[in-house]
Amino acid sequence: MKKIDSIFVLGVLIAAMLVVVVPKLIFGDRYSEIIGLVLYSLVIISTICIIVYRRLQNQIINTNVLVQKRLSEDYKQIESLFSIHSILKTNSPLPPMRDWAISPDFASILISLIFDLKPRLILEASSGVSTLISSYCIKKLGIGKLYSLDHDEFYASKTKCDVAQHGLTDIANVIHAPLKEVTIKEKRWLWYENKVLKEIENIDLLIIDGPPSTIQAMARYPALPLLYEKLSRKATIVLDDTLRKDEKSIVETWLKEYPDFEIKFVDTEKGATILRRMS
Repeated sequence: MKKIDSIFVLGVLIAAMLVVVVPKLIFGDRYSEIIGLVLYSLVIISTICIIVYRRLQNQIINTNVLVQKRLSEDYKQIESLFSIHSILKTNSPLPPMRDWAISPDFASILISLIFDLKPRLILEASSGVSTLISSYCIKKLGIGKLYSLDHDEFYASKTKCDVAQHGLTDIANVIHAPLKEVTIKEKRWLWYENKVLKEIENIDLLIIDGPPSTIQAMARYPALPLLYEKLSRKATIVLDDTLRKDEKSIVETWLKEYPDFEIKFVDTEKGATILRRMS
């Protein structure tokens, strides 16, 4: 209970005592028990009212904070979405974003990175909206190739259809790559089938948004150990969902095992971390 609430209860108690004293002087002790009970009841009721009021007040404040935070986040996403469409001039509507798909603010990061790096080869783990975003950037630059891996045949097929609908088949190669067991430092992991990666070399930009975290703990850890030798000298890696505990652990582990990378965390809806290979 706050200090002001205690003062209020004390005020009620004093007021009640004053109300009690006057009748007692007039009527004597005949009503003392009843008056005592009334006094006690007033204090209890006042205390309960204050507790209920404070709880309701805290709920309103917390709800207001959450609403303001959500409105601010939604504004950021809308702002990024307008920016995406303004820059890329897509041929067809993009698939829905957020939830399982990347958020608009992460898509904006990809656009900035691709225009800045001008990568000749992009590899992404998990296909979807990011495949289209990256392909449009490559088309705008006039140079580059994208390989997109997806362990789920249905989603791989859907992304292929989206790529065709947007007229980007000459840029993006969507590959269905089932998850296979691999061993890294005597520990078993699930990662995209290796044979589809044999022809891929000198990766300039590695986009990691898969496999899903439900596959296993730190599901995206194998990306760097298995692809390290295929990265170009100035490769950049961007990892989505780094607000999650697993992804934070992955980044920490990578930095210990591969100290030639420096990192930058970007405050997006789901958190994004950019790792740049130092020259």
